[in-house]
Amino acid sequence: MDKKGTILVVDDSPVDRLMLTEVLTSTGFAVSQVDSGELALASIAAKRPDLVLLDILMPVMDGFEVCRQLKAQEESRDIPVIFLSSVDDVKDKIEGFKIGAVDYVNKPFQGEELLARVGVHLEIGRLTRELKVKTIQLEESNKNLLCKEEHFRLLVDNSLDAVMLTIPDGTILSANKAAEKMFGLSEREICRIGRNGIIDATDSRLPALAEERMRTGRIHGELTAIRSDGTRFPIEFTSALFSDHEGNVRSSIIIRDITERKGAEESLARSEAEFRRLSMEFHGLLDAIPDSLMLIDRDMKLLWANKASIEAFGVTSETITDQYCSILCHENETPCEPGPAIQSFSTGKPCNETVNRSDGSIWDIRTVPLTDEQGRIVNVIELSRDITEHRKLEDQLRHSQKMESVGTLAGGIAHDFNNILTAIIGYGRLALMKMQVDDPLRHNIENMLEGADRAAHLTSELLRFSRKQEIERKPVDLNMVVVKMEKFLIKVIGEDITFKTVLHETPIPVLADEHHLEQVLMNLATNARDAMPQGGALTVTTGIFTLTREFISAHGYGKLGTYAHIIFADTGMGMDEATQQRIFEPFFTTKEIGKGTGLGLAVTYGIIKQHDGYIIVYSEPGRGTVFRIYLPIILSEAVEEPRPELEAAVVGGAETILLAEDDEAVRTLVRRVLTEFGYTIIEAVDGSDAVSKFLESRSKVDLLLLDIIMPKMNGKEAFDEIRKIRPEIKAIFSSGYAPETIRLKASLAEDANLITKPISPTELLSKVRSVLDGEPIN
Repeated sequence: MDKKGTILVVDDSPVDRLMLTEVLTSTGFAVSQVDSGELALASIAAKRPDLVLLDILMPVMDGFEVCRQLKAQEESRDIPVIFLSSVDDVKDKIEGFKIGAVDYVNKPFQGEELLARVGVHLEIGRLTRELKVKTIQLEESNKNLLCKEEHFRLLVDNSLDAVMLTIPDGTILSANKAAEKMFGLSEREICRIGRNGIIDATDSRLPALAEERMRTGRIHGELTAIRSDGTRFPIEFTSALFSDHEGNVRSSIIIRDITERKGAEESLARSEAEFRRLSMEFHGLLDAIPDSLMLIDRDMKLLWANKASIEAFGVTSETITDQYCSILCHENETPCEPGPAIQSFSTGKPCNETVNRSDGSIWDIRTVPLTDEQGRIVNVIELSRDITEHRKLEDQLRHSQKMESVGTLAGGIAHDFNNILTAIIGYGRLALMKMQVDDPLRHNIENMLEGADRAAHLTSELLRFSRKQEIERKPVDLNMVVVKMEKFLIKVIGEDITFKTVLHETPIPVLADEHHLEQVLMNLATNARDAMPQGGALTVTTGIFTLTREFISAHGYGKLGTYAHIIFADTGMGMDEATQQRIFEPFFTTKEIGKGTGLGLAVTYGIIKQHDGYIIVYSEPGRGTVFRIYLPIILSEAVEEPRPELEAAVVGGAETILLAEDDEAVRTLVRRVLTEFGYTIIEAVDGSDAVSKFLESRSKVDLLLLDIIMPKMNGKEAFDEIRKIRPEIKAIFSSGYAPETIRLKASLAEDANLITKPISPTELLSKVRSVLDGEPIN
């Protein structure tokens, strides 16, 4: 792939270098990187990059010193430098512009902004270099033309032009040596053939010139002449009528061969056209910048403005020039108050200022003074950028990062809690196995296990929150999804909101990921709760709806067919039309910073689209909101996953199992369950201990039962070490994390046997027996 330019990244932070390199190389730039100022200067001297991204704060030699030394060298002076800084310090920026930097990028940077700035300065640098080359060529061309014109003057001074004396009928009376040389004829031959013999009689300009000479007595123009060999060439001539001393009418003709001049003019025209093309491209590049860019003089008048400025002021390119800033910006003739432009005129230094405008927008304004040959400040360039959305995105990004941290914390809590639940559920199940059916304590144990099951469901929800789930669609009854979520939705909305469900009288089978549909209901419930801070009512209705041609025509989308219909209606504050148009956009929220990520409804919309469905919203301010969801109905009936029996029959064995588990309570439980059913257990407290115990009893071990997350060496690493000794060894991995998360973290193969905590003794024994008998459990 062709690279768009070579960029040197200079930063002592490995993370920043990596991020910069990934962003730049992903769009086609060739990137090299160094971590110090000394290496940067050496790399620039050796490779001459097209642009340098230079961190200001570095040990030994900071970015300012690197830039000074770079700009002090003639061969590298034209390489553009963009400073990187995590501190938005005006003094630093002023100092940077003074020593030759072209721009600043603040950390943490935005990828699109960085690429835009890099692209602009690379393009400006390229155009500047091309313009410099073209200017030199144009100057050389002009010098050649001046030399030729000087040569022509010398020829005139020395009578090197063809000079002839004629009479009005065209007879030539005399011709000088220059004429003989010009036409390749002797003076006698020139006089014999006359004016019509050396001037192209078919030239269309002759009649007008002859008429002008009769009227004024003097003409000057261009014609086509003919040499003795028949070749035609352009001439410039001057002819004037006069009377000699005898009163005879004569005319003088001075002829100059302008063949070379014509060629030079054509070359100059081509050079000027190329110059104009480059200028137009340069202005086109400035017009392509989305920021407002203006050139201002000392009277605070606009001399030039790019397209973004013109559109911002709502004027034309013809009327914006020579306008005062105060009239355009403030609609009054009072001079502007001291701002960045006035400060640059006063101090001669670049200036930067962030302005909060009355309409709520935030603008970043930067100015750079321009000087003449005497060093006087004549103009200022002002660059203005609306950074309102940028600031909002920064706030939203920080909030999203907090939410990501919360998700990570939730995953860790769920993992630890699953270990605790494993012990509670395990010992509870063991107790039930040993109790008679009519044992009076059995009811207490069953209630305890029911609570543990609810806790296991809660940890499952935490795990789903902490990971990105892949969609897993299967037939489900939409009514049952709503019923299962009813208790959770009531907890989400709170006691001051009345909750009601109206379910269709028959099952509604849809092909869906049940967990994703639960997330949709949770997101909509959360949204409804926030819309009813003073309380209200929330109703969830299910039904069957047929999408007709009339519906599709009215809404502009949809496919004919029968759909499951969910109506989610609240009595909250409602929304206006403008808000309804944007509610499904990522990061769009009407809530205060810290009270909403702007992702809930965007995720909801994405889930419904993944299920080939549709979601629409109707709302009015003060009259509540109604969400309508349409999901395709399937012909097959919804299925409910079988629930394992509490006391299913299990089969034990006599094999030896190496158990590695760092949680003592879980390890004790698993050992007790397996030993009670005939297995011999070798215990290890971590992965390293498991490898050591295996080396001591390598010929006896029939199965490895390894926890994934353990200190010193995790279960996957221990398994890899043991497999080097016995490649055919069988293994079961266990974890309290979600399966897809743990497979990713531990690089676990898709076909590896994995059980998720909490697991009942019955299920544990069943899966151990299956693996020992050569049957997969996943």
